[in-house]
Amino acid sequence: MFNLPEEIEGRVNQLLEWIRKRGKVVVLMSGGLDSGVLAYLSSLVLPDSTYGVTVKTAYTVEESVEEASRMAGLFNISHRVLELNDFDERVSGNPVDRCYLCKKLIIRRVKLFAAEIGVESILDGSNLDDLTGYRPGRRALEEEGVWSPFILFKLGKRDLRVIASKAGLYFHDKPSESCLLTRFPYNTHVTLSDLKRVEVAESLVKSFLNVRLVRVRDYGWLCRLELDLNDFHLLLDRGKVSRLVEELKKLGYKYVTLDLEGYRSGSMDV
Repeated sequence: MFNLPEEIEGRVNQLLEWIRKRGKVVVLMSGGLDSGVLAYLSSLVLPDSTYGVTVKTAYTVEESVEEASRMAGLFNISHRVLELNDFDERVSGNPVDRCYLCKKLIIRRVKLFAAEIGVESILDGSNLDDLTGYRPGRRALEEEGVWSPFILFKLGKRDLRVIASKAGLYFHDKPSESCLLTRFPYNTHVTLSDLKRVEVAESLVKSFLNVRLVRVRDYGWLCRLELDLNDFHLLLDRGKVSRLVEELKKLGYKYVTLDLEGYRSGSMDV
């Protein structure tokens, strides 16, 4: 299939057959690489019985919702955006297990939708690499009976990028994304205005520096920018940086700092 390397072709074929046997599936689509590849593969074997679902919460990046819809349109599969309008107080307190609490709410909402359309199998794009590091959301997926085919067939992030590239999918090199709560320290109460501010801040950095990957870590009066190390040279334009800092300060930040270690997933976990 589209000239996949031999070392992963067999596993991908097994995965496709496994999905085919589900009959109908709901794919949790976040707008990221992993769930995008899963939706694509599912569309190959269940073109009329793959339902993409994106759950929009207060802490979802708006761009991710738009991206999920775009992917679903590309694969010609049905796509629904379900909204969770309640800002759950347990989650907004940003506890260490917030991902578990949030994922439980999301999955239970998706389960209601899946029952309405007569689908039993809900699929998630978690890959083999997600078994390492701090991933409390994994427990929620397992408790709620959500399948993670990439883990089942031992496919990691690098494998998924290869699949996407060989299939000619435009998002094969798409940077990772995460919910907006990851921008704040644990056990810090986060408001809707806090979430909006950090989302606008990241959009500003991307626009000013023309970068795809950025995290604005929010400490209230201070923000810490995480960029790809390869993008640090963009900060040599003093005029552009001065204008960016001015715009970020208009959002309420007193200090704008750069993390010299660059972007790394889960930097707030330490």
